[in-house]
Parts: sequence; C-alpha cells; structure tokens
Amino acid sequence: MTLGEKLKALRQQQDLSQPVLAERVGIEQSYLSKLENDRSLPSNDILRALLTALDTTLDEVLNDPALDTDLARLRQVPDIEQWLRARSARRHGQQRLWLIVSTLLMALSAGIFYAGFTKQVFDETHYVYESPGVVTDDEPDNVFFAWRQLIPVQEDVRRRSELTQQKEREMHQRRDDISIVTTRFEGMAFEVPVNGGRRIYTLQGDRRIPRAINGWLQVIGVVLFCAGALGLWIERRLYTTSPKQHLPG
Repeated sequence: MTLGEKLKALRQQQDLSQPVLAERVGIEQSYLSKLENDRSLPSNDILRALLTALDTTLDEVLNDPALDTDLARLRQVPDIEQWLRARSARRHGQQRLWLIVSTLLMALSAGIFYAGFTKQVFDETHYVYESPGVVTDDEPDNVFFAWRQLIPVQEDVRRRSELTQQKEREMHQRRDDISIVTTRFEGMAFEVPVNGGRRIYTLQGDRRIPRAINGWLQVIGVVLFCAGALGLWIERRLYTTSPKQHLPG
C-alpha cells in the first residue's frame, strides 16, 4: 500500500468525497487526486492539514505495516523523516534491551546450573556423629570403650571378676546411643553438656544425601538458558528480518 492509497481509504471510510476533503484541507481537488494516485507527495503543511481533516495522526497512518514498502519514498517529507528516525531509535533501544536481557538470562542460567550441579551452595555431604551415652565429669571421654581400665587392680582374681561383671552391667545400662547427621563438619569429635555430665560425639563417617534444591537449581538454570536463547532468536526475527529504513546521516 502507498500513502496515496492510505489517504484514499481513510477518506472513503469517513464517506468524504474528494471535493469535500479538498475544501477542508484548503487545496484543489485535482491536487488531492494527484496525492491519492501517488503522482505527488504532500508538503509538510499539507500532510498535517490532511491528517487533521481525516481526524487521524501520523502514528496511526505510518504504523500500518502495509505502508512499509512506501516509507523510503516518503522520507522526503520532513515530518515523516523525523518519525522514521524516532522509530529507528526506538527499535535500536528495544533491540539493545532484548540483547541485554537475553544475555543476562543466559549468564545467570550458567551460574545457577553450575551451583546446582556442583552442590557447592547446598552441599550434599552429611557427617554422621555418634555418642554412646552420658559421661560424668570425673570420667574420661572414652569411658564407654575403656571402662575396664577403671577397675582397680585386685590380687583376688575372683573379686576382680565380680567387679568387672558389675561394671559391665552398669555400662550396659548407661548405654544410650544417639546419632547426629549434620551438614557441618564439627571435627573428629565434639562435646555437648547435658544433665548429669556431657556427651562426646565422635565422627563415624560421611554420606551423600541428595537435596531437592540442587535438582531445582539445575532445572531453573536450563529454563533460564532456554529463555535467553529464545530471546536472542526473537530479537533476530524482529530486528533482522523486518524491513530496514535507510535514512541519511
């Protein structure tokens, strides 16, 4: 579609004849006919008067995609040239925004995926500590494993045997195993005060326990990467395949 065809279509939509519109604009009917048949380009003042008479704006007229093929010719009109430059600046700004946002999404996706894949933020290593029971203040830390050393030396073998059996029953009754699984490494052993004494927790080993958050981080990373890639594809489609207006300067 050309500008003349667009003006003619707008006039017909409002049921205006050429003489009536020409009178409103203050031009000859023959000149209006030339404009509608693209045998002449309107001056800036005539274009403004036409837009006012047709109760429309330059944006409404030029934003019609059907006019894209005629825009290069129309840049000879100052208002249209200025409009084209403004549109080009807006498109460059939008293109830059698409590129920035898409690139940031892809960079963010890499960081989030890496965090989930390596488990560095949410470590899946858990440390297992065990305490066999409560140790009184006057007992050694390893009393539950070295209690035999606390039995006094007796010349009477029978008496020593009785004391050993008695101590063994006592330690068996006091036995109260508790395990703690934590993501923090507390050393090879640590002490916790409790009623009647203290508990000595010793490291038994570590294990890997999967955490759902790491899986979700990887999923989010993939989603953000796809969003960024889609943004770049959309940017190429919008700003590379669309008609370009070659403006002077």
